[in-house]
Formats: sequence, structure tokens, C-alpha cells
Amino acid sequence: TLREGITTEVFGEDPTEENIKDIKKCLTALGFGARANNNFENAIGNILKDGVHHDNFISHWFVKGYYKELSDIGKAVYADNKDKLKDEDCLYREGKNGKKSFIKTKLLSYMYHHFERNVMDTAFAGFEKNIKIMVHDGCYIEGLSDKDLRTIEGRFADMGLTVSID
Repeated sequence: TLREGITTEVFGEDPTEENIKDIKKCLTALGFGARANNNFENAIGNILKDGVHHDNFISHWFVKGYYKELSDIGKAVYADNKDKLKDEDCLYREGKNGKKSFIKTKLLSYMYHHFERNVMDTAFAGFEKNIKIMVHDGCYIEGLSDKDLRTIEGRFADMGLTVSID
């Protein structure tokens, strides 16, 4: 997989499962607005503490392109939604001077999580009695027939998304 390829380029041959998990965390952090730079005080630096690993990650061809694309998407999502969501207190951070600032990364996280939750609510509508627990991007269910599972898979497909069912 791509993640395993990045892991090998970052950590070398024979990476561990922990290395693969760290790369997944880094890619997720980028998706939620972490910066891809040489600053070890950010999310990527907190995951990849070794400077060589850190530099290998942020200079990887896929990560550079992914970061640029996410940055462009983030700018567009922010511009389109900042005024619509200006009253959401959870999107602000209070500074040392006591002044509140609207935080772009909080808006992006808010938007992604709400999108994921809306997808889940749409896909599982009508099956609420079978749901044991639902989170923004996953659901534990029981007692569904194969036909029910195909219905849920079809709903994901109708939204242009894929789903894995275990």
C-alpha cells in the first residue's frame, strides 16, 4: 500500500507495525491541518521525533503533493464556511491577551467530522435498532441480514464512498 511505501522510505527496510501506525497518524494529522515543516513543536514532530524520519516524511513525493492539495482544499473550505460558522464557540481559541481567535484548523476538523457523521447517519438510516455504537467514521452493528448490508453498502456507493464491513 501507499502507507507501507511511505513507511519504508521514512524508516528503511522492514518497518515495524508501530512505524506504519505512526505514518498513518502523520497522514491523519496532515488531513486535519498539521503543518509539514521542520518544526518539531507540531503534530508531525510529536509523532516522528527523529529528525531523519521527520525530514524523510515531509520530503516524500506523495506527502508533498498531498500537503499542497490539502492546503488548497483547506483554503477553499475555510473561505466558504468561516462566515457561516462564526457563531460556533468551539472554533475559537483564547489567546494570552484574552482575545478569542477563529482557528482555521478547528473549522476544518469540525467540517470533516460533521461530514463523516452525516455520511454515517445517511448510510445507517432505518437500522438504528441494530446500532450498538456509532462514531463519526465507524459503526458497530449486529443483527443485519446480507440484504441489509448490501443496502448500507449501496448508500455509501450512492455518496461516492466506499465502506469496509467486517
